[in-house]
Amino acid sequence: MLEPLLSETSHRKLGKYHVYIDNLFCSADLLIHLEKCGLKATGTLRKDRCPEKISFDKKAERGTFQSKYDKKSGTNFITLKDSKDISVLSTAAGVTPLMPVERYCKDQKEKCDIPFPYAFVPYNQFMGGVDTHDQHCNKRLPCVRSKKWTWVIFMLLIQAAITNATVLCNICNESKKKTGTKVAALSISRDYLYGSNKYPKKEKKTVKHKKIAQTTIKFCSNKCGVRTLNICSAYKLYFCKKCFAQKH
Repeated sequence: MLEPLLSETSHRKLGKYHVYIDNLFCSADLLIHLEKCGLKATGTLRKDRCPEKISFDKKAERGTFQSKYDKKSGTNFITLKDSKDISVLSTAAGVTPLMPVERYCKDQKEKCDIPFPYAFVPYNQFMGGVDTHDQHCNKRLPCVRSKKWTWVIFMLLIQAAITNATVLCNICNESKKKTGTKVAALSISRDYLYGSNKYPKKEKKTVKHKKIAQTTIKFCSNKCGVRTLNICSAYKLYFCKKCFAQKH
């Protein structure tokens, strides 16, 4: 994707560009190669691609970070404690200046500003692709879990379909009101539930129970010891007056 930009743009003008890469494609080797070509880049890293593993305590507050700078390659490696640990690699931005980012605070039970390293601010502003997709999917995780790997793939396909439908709906919608992932998932589930009841089952016809007088006398089928002439039209059994009222 970057070949036309690198081939058609001079080395001097490449310094004006800043490329943002999501975690699917970003790696340390890619950013070092782009830096040698004269192109600045910033991207999030997956755990298996991080040059150094950095972990925070469970009690660490949001906004806690660790950073390292490599002089040879000119890359900044920053790991931040947010809702989960996030690692960013950049050849254009670093830690300073710290920028306020709005996050929900459990203690205050409201949104408040937390200082984040500067590299995260432009990335959050221009990010897209896989990171945006994962952000939408993580908002509505399935409540049903399974140890089978096939179930995980199946649920990811459903999540991806709902996420893509929500994003396309918001792009095509001219009004300012945007549809959330939760609203889209609920509307889809309602359609499936109403669709299953489109052809309701036929109700069974109610059978009327009537007394029919017979010519022969027999004992009541309820074994009450009373002899009767009346038979139930539905059950075809003999019932006395008292037992007929109890059974029906």
